[in-house]
Amino acid sequence: IRSERLLSVLGPSGELSVVDPHHHFLDPVSKPEVYQTISKLGLGRHLPEDYAQQLGRRRQLQHGGSGAGRGEVEQVCVRQSVHVEVIPDDWVGEVEWVQGLVESGRAPTVGGIVAACDVSAPDVEASLRRLQAASPLLRGVRWIANFAGHLEPGESPIESRATWPRVARDFSSDPAFLRGLEAVDRCGLSFDLQTNPHQLASFASSLSSLPVSFPVVLDHLGSLRGAVRVAPSSVGSANDLVLDDEQIAVWRQGMEAMAELPNVHVKLSMLGYSAPVWWESGREAQRQVLAGLVNEVVDLFGARRCMFASNWPVDGEDGLDAPNMFAHYWSWVSHREQE
Repeated sequence: IRSERLLSVLGPSGELSVVDPHHHFLDPVSKPEVYQTISKLGLGRHLPEDYAQQLGRRRQLQHGGSGAGRGEVEQVCVRQSVHVEVIPDDWVGEVEWVQGLVESGRAPTVGGIVAACDVSAPDVEASLRRLQAASPLLRGVRWIANFAGHLEPGESPIESRATWPRVARDFSSDPAFLRGLEAVDRCGLSFDLQTNPHQLASFASSLSSLPVSFPVVLDHLGSLRGAVRVAPSSVGSANDLVLDDEQIAVWRQGMEAMAELPNVHVKLSMLGYSAPVWWESGREAQRQVLAGLVNEVVDLFGARRCMFASNWPVDGEDGLDAPNMFAHYWSWVSHREQE
């Protein structure tokens, strides 16, 4: 599933019609055996009805940032969407649950599913076949690969360092991981790659050995972690920025390497991971840097290899609402309407 453009043209009534290529449902209440890991990270129940209500909320919003004055997003209309795994403990169980939501009519936008699968495991092909049998909507798999060293006693994944749950080693040059990606390709599926900036170049080298027909989607703008912050003393006043120039330089080098591979696409999402609460009042300078990074990626990959995603409900955890988020996105790229 892909949109014809980076973002669809804004309609005369202020309706922005989108394909959302990355969002999550989860239900640790009725499916605790599936969602033990994610529950420990504090993410609560999120059902299709919540997604529909929060993404479809009507609100007259002025654009912020460099695109102000080009129109107003009043409502987001999700035409179709892709459900992406959310670190389930039972990979097949999550796929079966989402398939059931679709069949019952509760998730009418879902036209594709990206499941969890440890592609470094020796039985990866058998796991992929089980996932395919669980749903005709399966389009790809993901196994999060963010690794920034082993967690020390007392450290928490993601919060303490950019090592994510269940990531025990660096997969970027791991032969078993690469063999697993070959199995994903044989099964006719795509792979969602979520990894850290310092791993990008190594992953690009590994991926270069795979067929150019094998679709790879790099998640979340390449996972810049806290690289665009606002000095606490300046919020609401001077808006001074604190940039992680070293991380951004490494990220830029890795993104350039990834862009050389014609089968790699990019999801422009989870921007709060790079710039916490970027959408709040008084953070215009922070938004301008984000807009610049987003457009830099679009310039590198081309608009047809980039896609904005809601990453809902994760991207709404800090108080951001979906219409406001897409209004900012529109303002940043509305000059690219014909791309």
